[in-house]
Amino acid sequence: MAGVVTVAAACMAWGAMGEAHAKKARWAGPFFVIAPGYAFDGGSQGTKLPNAAGSGKTIELDQLPAADYDRAVRNDKGGGLGVWLQFGYNIMGYASLFADLAWHGSFGDKIDTAGVGAGSFMLGLHPLRFWRDDLDYDLRLYGGYGVYEINYYNEDGTQPEVKGKSWTGTNFAMGASFEYRLPESAIAFGLDARQVMGRYDTWVYNFDDDITATADPAAEKDRLELHLLISFHL
Repeated sequence: MAGVVTVAAACMAWGAMGEAHAKKARWAGPFFVIAPGYAFDGGSQGTKLPNAAGSGKTIELDQLPAADYDRAVRNDKGGGLGVWLQFGYNIMGYASLFADLAWHGSFGDKIDTAGVGAGSFMLGLHPLRFWRDDLDYDLRLYGGYGVYEINYYNEDGTQPEVKGKSWTGTNFAMGASFEYRLPESAIAFGLDARQVMGRYDTWVYNFDDDITATADPAAEKDRLELHLLISFHL
């Protein structure tokens, strides 16, 4: 009889441990996020550049009238509706590593079409996990580095017809997100606010002919991005 009681107690303890482990693992593991949202413009006009050169051709920016120069050399366009895609892994609920692909922009007449795209690597900390391990909601504080960012737009300051231009560089980002996970489900919904600090070192007059100019110091484009989160925790 004592043996039966011992076995029963062991099974109950094992079951309790299994339930606790399931709770601890609720936010752990791989995840995928689709995040529609909006990014504000940021940036400025008239960044001072040397003349753009490439393929034996020089664009004499220093000969442009001030108003034309400001229309041509700018990074204050590209805000608007957009989406993030995130692929990552949550480590036991405490921290997460993820890759982040982002795009946002505006459409309309050709002169109004502009956008920003970036690819980043992020590290997140999940402070609620240090408090409890059985929550259906999660807070993530994160930051990271954008290994590549491009801000493209159209301008008519260097020529009468509208032509496309771009800035390329990197960025730093920091933000916070809050998610609620549906009971007995892999799906979660949430909100995210992110501050992005874009730093552009190259202005591209023409990609085909590699006509560029280098900004020194780098041109800045700081902006706020707000998104809804639709997450899948696998």
